[in-house]
Amino acid sequence: MSIDSSKIRLRKKEENEILGPMDMDELKILADSAYISPGDEVSFGEGAWIKAVSVEELGMCWTIRSSDGAEYGPTTLGTVREFMAAGEIDKEAILINTRTKKESTARAELGEEIMAKMEAELEAEKKEQASALPDRDLEESLEVAKDLRIRTLEVEQEALKKDYEELSQKYRRAAEELMALKKA
Repeated sequence: MSIDSSKIRLRKKEENEILGPMDMDELKILADSAYISPGDEVSFGEGAWIKAVSVEELGMCWTIRSSDGAEYGPTTLGTVREFMAAGEIDKEAILINTRTKKESTARAELGEEIMAKMEAELEAEKKEQASALPDRDLEESLEVAKDLRIRTLEVEQEALKKDYEELSQKYRRAAEELMALKKA
């Protein structure tokens, strides 16, 4: 297929949106980042709209079968990586090549080097989140303590106002009685 790579357009079916023009590299990036869904369509130049999965250059030839039996696809190996990074599938998820009908695992298709890199990235992300949690917990605890202290002070202030008013009334009565005694 001869492709005019500067006039490719992508039609997102669910969003009813058309993106482009773009080149094939940009379209591949969208496919590998899980942006292109199996129902989306592509047009080359002013040509007809065709299913994105039928564009061989995109590599949308993988169906993912998760451990619960749900299937998604066809999609790209880039999307498989995205799903794994998001925790939506694990490395033992079954991948089915829609062209060859061959079944394998995500680990086998992505390769050990990519799997090791992804696991290292996930571990680093977990460590980063774990180190950020104490700071966030400390900030939240300080905020709660501050709010509690403010409420306590407000209650104490109300009690002091009440005591002041009572003492003021007692003082006025005592002053009135003293004036009355002086007059008598």
